[in-house]
Amino acid sequence: MLCPECKTELEDGAVACPICGWELTEEEMAKWLVIGTIQDPPFANLAREVLRSQGIPAVVISGSGFFGNIGLSFNPIFGGGKPGAFEIMVPRDYAEEARDTLDMTLGDKWQPDEN
Repeated sequence: MLCPECKTELEDGAVACPICGWELTEEEMAKWLVIGTIQDPPFANLAREVLRSQGIPAVVISGSGFFGNIGLSFNPIFGGGKPGAFEIMVPRDYAEEARDTLDMTLGDKWQPDEN
């Protein structure tokens, strides 16, 4: 997720921005939604970059629990996601546009969630 104040990418579970100190509320954290998963790390990175190029804030969380640019999927025991899968998260307000964008650019390389 991005800091609402300075747009710094925040680590999973962060309650405050390490750059500007903005404290995140439960409401701000709840505004993000997992829209789907991707199994292949290069395609997960591509998805994030495509969404961002369209003005859609996006982050990728790996199934191993690592967070950030792409994360790593070393151990499927960690994290709440699907083992080895990379979850794509966007703000709820962008979910439909993000799904459409990924459908057009990645086709069957990603699996949309049923949300």
